[in-house]
Amino acid sequence: MMILFTVAVLLMFGSGTYKYWMKERELQELRERNLRIWNTNRQVQRTLATGLYHRFGEGQQSAGIDSGGSSIYIRSSPYEFAYFVADLLEGLYGGQSYVVQSDDPAGIDIEHERRDGLYLIQVRSNWEDTDADAVAILHSQVVKRRAQAGWIVSTGGFTESAKRYAEETELVWVDGIRLVQLWSEYLESMERRESGNGQQESLRPVTV
Repeated sequence: MMILFTVAVLLMFGSGTYKYWMKERELQELRERNLRIWNTNRQVQRTLATGLYHRFGEGQQSAGIDSGGSSIYIRSSPYEFAYFVADLLEGLYGGQSYVVQSDDPAGIDIEHERRDGLYLIQVRSNWEDTDADAVAILHSQVVKRRAQAGWIVSTGGFTESAKRYAEETELVWVDGIRLVQLWSEYLESMERRESGNGQQESLRPVTV
């Protein structure tokens, strides 16, 4: 009798251990699959961010990108990049966005009027990471005009000091990868609106 009881206990223990091992294996495979998907998405987003720079980047002319090339490529000016960003912000957050016609590359490029107030936006389509000086200029304008907040949007990245400065002054920094994510969210919101009311919407000048 004692032997049978011992065998039964061992079988139950073995069965439980096997189920636990299988569950852990499934979870590990799920974690690895999610990591592969995340890495793939990250690579896609970085590739698209690079494409945005080559579309709107300030160095197009020197690189010969603004002339020739395939007919499927879209070539736009850095000034049109402001319209591109203005469309995204207005489509995602509502309100009215206005591209400011200014020759000062360090100034405010977009004024976005929302229900809770004015947002000042600076856009940058340069190859290098944006430094803290650009963030400081935006912050001074936000304080001077008593704006609700300020955003600095770039096709590239930001230096660590620029990120810290923005976070300390409660400014929003959007690098190329986050910009691609916002663009994807915008297009998804457009699809939902189209399926809801049957009306076609399109991006403004930057899509031509």
